[in-house]
Amino acid sequence: MTGNQPAYLPLELKRQIIDLCTPTTLRSLALVSKLFQAESEVALYRHIFVHLDPQDRVLSNALKAWISDSVQAGWLYALKELRLDVASTDRYTADAIQKLLNVKERHFRLHRLYCRLQGNLPAVIGLPAVTEAHSDSLRILTVTRTGDLDSLVDATVRIARAHPALVIFAYCYLVLSDVLIIFPGALSPEQGFMSYIDNETDCSDVGEVRLYLADTMR
Repeated sequence: MTGNQPAYLPLELKRQIIDLCTPTTLRSLALVSKLFQAESEVALYRHIFVHLDPQDRVLSNALKAWISDSVQAGWLYALKELRLDVASTDRYTADAIQKLLNVKERHFRLHRLYCRLQGNLPAVIGLPAVTEAHSDSLRILTVTRTGDLDSLVDATVRIARAHPALVIFAYCYLVLSDVLIIFPGALSPEQGFMSYIDNETDCSDVGEVRLYLADTMR
């Protein structure tokens, strides 16, 4: 025993404890407890949501510094779900996002990726390269954008052709009614497509649903 903290706990018990913790508590555990540090970091950095106003230079610089520190410390190896909600990007934000998504170094193995494509973000992210780099782990891709339906369809069809097992949801916000595009990939209709749609994607104004099957994209 070290103080009031046991020197050892079974991994299963530690994980049960961590599952009950809030992100704030996990951060504290990772900082002050060697016993819980590794498992806390895995849970803390499993899901990351980047919501940023690029006009806020302080936040952009803070994001870049955090990503740099996280990559260097190896905290992101457990990252499974990444959400990028950035309206547009300046040079500082673009540098931060590109460092996070460094395809050559591949700091993590994504299972789910959400992107809101606005401004020059599509070029910054490089979705085809990211999906290719994570093709052995990526299961669900959600892409949303306002307007430019044809570009959205073209981009997602090309990705779906290259990765036929990948489940893709593409949502286009239009003036009159929105369009939801589904590439079911490895899902079967019995599994229910709607249950896999990102919780943050509002489908209340959908006026058209397009379902692309593998046979129609050859």
